[in-house]
Amino acid sequence: MKTLLKVLLVVAVCLAIMEAVGYVMVKKLEGEPVNYCTNDELNLRIECGEQINVSQDDYNIICIGDSFTFGHGLENIDETWPRILQKRIGSDYKVYNFSHIGYNSHAQVAHFSTVYGKLAPDFIIWQFLWNDVQPCVDYPGFLINEHYENSGVLKHSKFFKWMSYLFVYPDIFKQVEESTAGFYNKGTDEWKGLKSSIERMGSITRACGVPVVFVVYQVLNTHDYGYADQVLAIARQQGFTTYMPRYPEDIDFSEYIVSSRNIHPNKRCNEWFVEKLYGEVLSSKF
Repeated sequence: MKTLLKVLLVVAVCLAIMEAVGYVMVKKLEGEPVNYCTNDELNLRIECGEQINVSQDDYNIICIGDSFTFGHGLENIDETWPRILQKRIGSDYKVYNFSHIGYNSHAQVAHFSTVYGKLAPDFIIWQFLWNDVQPCVDYPGFLINEHYENSGVLKHSKFFKWMSYLFVYPDIFKQVEESTAGFYNKGTDEWKGLKSSIERMGSITRACGVPVVFVVYQVLNTHDYGYADQVLAIARQQGFTTYMPRYPEDIDFSEYIVSSRNIHPNKRCNEWFVEKLYGEVLSSKF
């Protein structure tokens, strides 16, 4: 009996050590939680405590997009590109950040169409990222959480979650990248969904005479822009102004990302993006 108790004690101590290590490593991988605030009625990203009153008397610029526009990883809203644009063009215009983490193009347009009247847009800037063609549920972060939550008793183990990040996440990310590249084949449902979403946005904005700039914010870590040509062509067919800024060839991507664990753009990258967008497209409009 004493031997069994000793074995159980050793096992318990080992599990406790594994959990402690797992907790520390998961916290290191995920980083500190970021506090975001949104307006409940319109789901605009706002500064915490800020009061939003969208007025038709103002000239309202609505920025639509995914986590790049939302500012994933940026707790300071002034580091997001819509806020940087607001400062660039001045107080005669009101710039609103109508974007969502994890939304693809279909979800962006579907949600926009439900609150269009309340947003009172005079001008729309629609940001596109290469993976906005893929289903929302296919994002690697969502899939790793699903893998973790569906693991029965192991979902309560930080050590198991750490192992999932190390061994499952890379495989999931590779699969998602490969499948997303395939979505640009014009026969896929994903491609048809993307095309119909752009056309839907075109029909909404043409009916009210609201101009749209469709801009590709390229993913950080590559100079491969080939996927975007056919997407930009569809946007032009809808009468949108289109633009895709290209990163400098000698760019150090590590200086433009939120952190080593997160390749979303940081303030420096967003400033570069706004300078290119404003200088080459928007300066003639505002």
